[in-house]
Amino acid sequence: MRPPHSRQEFTMSGKVVLTCAVTGGAPFNPKHPAMPVTPPQIAQACREAARAGAGVVHIGLHR
Repeated sequence: MRPPHSRQEFTMSGKVVLTCAVTGGAPFNPKHPAMPVTPPQIAQACREAARAGAGVVHIGLHR
């Protein structure tokens, strides 16, 4: 068994790109009222993700 590591050993020294899947990673869930569905809702979710620090947004189409 390996000894525990300190938190500093896992600090990233390079650039990080945050991504956000605004329409989720699974088929549409009607029980989740905040999931964007319409194009204006998806666009707003993308803007909110960018304001929160996401550099890339992913929009998946679900049936």
